[in-house]
Amino acid sequence: WVALVGNLVLLVAIGAAAEARLPRPAWAGLYLAGGLAGQLVGLRWQPDGAGNSVAVFGLVGGLAVLGAVAPEDAGLALPLGLAVAWVVALLAADVGGAAPTVGAALLAAAGTLVIRRARRGPLPPPAIRTGVCALALGAAALTATGDIHGPAILAGLAATAAGLAVTQRRAGARAGSAGRGAAGRGVEAGDLGA
Repeated sequence: WVALVGNLVLLVAIGAAAEARLPRPAWAGLYLAGGLAGQLVGLRWQPDGAGNSVAVFGLVGGLAVLGAVAPEDAGLALPLGLAVAWVVALLAADVGGAAPTVGAALLAAAGTLVIRRARRGPLPPPAIRTGVCALALGAAALTATGDIHGPAILAGLAATAAGLAVTQRRAGARAGSAGRGAAGRGVEAGDLGA
């Protein structure tokens, strides 16, 4: 039950945040990228199946990239905080064989702290960036321990970074052809929809 409830909470938080920030094709693409990466790796590492959680972790990777390029987005604090807590719980279970109760306690404690802090106002950008780094390191650690959620996060990170790079290149080409330089323009979270 802990895994089911945790997956549903994560899906609601991550899914809503992704849907609010990404166009539907990008949202669906990240969900599929995470699901495919997790399932394909799972065929080798965990042949008895995966599930919805790996697809959701593809969205986590995408939101992490958006958090890196738009850390001032206050709406990313809760979903990224929950994702970090979930990654910590997965690592605890993978490395220490911790009981699901310990993972649930970590998830609940971290989630509660993030929610309490977010209610006081937006998290400072360095806090969001720290969470993004924690997710990237957590994804690498999960992958190293043979957990299928790691490759799913990495797929989301890679797909979103590639999508932002392509849209930035297109925006630069459009600006250049219009006689305006794009050198001073930074990457923004909404660029994926360009």
